[in-house]
Amino acid sequence: MIRAIIADDEPVAMRHLKKILAELHSNIEIIGEVTDPDQIFPMVTEKHPDVIFLDIDFNRKDINGLILADKISERFPAAMIIYISAHNEFKSEAWERKAVILGYIDKPFNKVKVERVLLKIARYTSYDRIEIKDKSNILHYLSPSEIVMFEREKNAKNTIVHCDSKKINTSESLTSIEKKLEGSKKLSRVNRSYIINITKIDQVSLFSKSSYIVRFKKSACEAFIGKETARELELISR
Repeated sequence: MIRAIIADDEPVAMRHLKKILAELHSNIEIIGEVTDPDQIFPMVTEKHPDVIFLDIDFNRKDINGLILADKISERFPAAMIIYISAHNEFKSEAWERKAVILGYIDKPFNKVKVERVLLKIARYTSYDRIEIKDKSNILHYLSPSEIVMFEREKNAKNTIVHCDSKKINTSESLTSIEKKLEGSKKLSRVNRSYIINITKIDQVSLFSKSSYIVRFKKSACEAFIGKETARELELISR
């Protein structure tokens, strides 16, 4: 199930949206509802939803859904925002935000509008993306192309996900992550400590008599692999 909260200052609108989601037999589980804009970010922090159905206009000058979306995306970059509003004047600005904006549902709601957004959510969460939960229980939906490598720390129950622009710490083992990567042509398990993106390799150098050090393009990451593994991946000549 995809966990969601609804943030709208109109309780009637929230009930209507929930009714439509139920009638469509969606895989959306509503885990929270909030009408006070000051309570939206605290609820997101507490419940860690995957999706936020977020009203834009709360009839206040100091806060609106666009401001909240920016704040949410800074702390929870994988959170998916679905704007809900009766005001079309916000549309152009809404799509320019840095948050992950997957849709905009005009009020009044109907099944066609909501179903269209549900399809976008399904595509985003399933198309070539890997779901990683960090140690704060925040979900990250990562594209293989942004991952440099997964590194399991020695003597620690921690895996570091090295990405192009960030690092994520997770309790997930490399074995569980490897299962999510079945069929991937980019990410390969090379030993008990690393899964690497072979398309991002910049240099492979001799480290010792039986091991090599792998360096990556535009990254300070380093991975250590055995000679046989390096040969199997055709990173060195036989």
